[in-house]
Amino acid sequence: MKPNKLVQIKNVVRADACIQFLMNRPKTEMVGLGLIYGKPGLGKTTYASRIAFMRGYIYMRLESTTTPKSFAVDLMTALYRRFGLGEFIPSGTTNNIFKYCLKLLDDNPETVIVIDEIDYAFKHDRLLGAIRDIVDVTLTIVILVGMQVTPGTNWLRSTATTSTAVTTSMSSRKWARTISVRLLRK
Repeated sequence: MKPNKLVQIKNVVRADACIQFLMNRPKTEMVGLGLIYGKPGLGKTTYASRIAFMRGYIYMRLESTTTPKSFAVDLMTALYRRFGLGEFIPSGTTNNIFKYCLKLLDDNPETVIVIDEIDYAFKHDRLLGAIRDIVDVTLTIVILVGMQVTPGTNWLRSTATTSTAVTTSMSSRKWARTISVRLLRK
């Protein structure tokens, strides 16, 4: 693949359809949460990073050491950079930093955040809760990218097992449906 191009293979088309669906969703009735998942080697990270760069989305990559505090600081840093607010100097409690992130996102409702390696978040209920809060409290679209839907995550339940599945997310906007795309090999 070329640095600023994505070949329109089936997986790219499916992932683009997921994002387009969320962009056009009825925003007051449905949270903006999408999930792109599949086995290793299918191009999820390549797609996520390139689409974020090409379309001006915020790209975040979780790591095994990511904590709720480091997530809040990384998100705030990315928001400052995205909205041209200068350099963010991390200070304050996790809650205060995160609340300011929510305020910035609420003030900028067309923001799209792509969070890669979401599997690392499954060991931190507070981190998953923070991501859920983003889509519950703001109109922000969050695209989660990972290898699998992990059993036992009570906030994201798969309701279908086909290549394009609709998932359900608990939200303050009732049980709002979000789109999920499983990437497949040929």
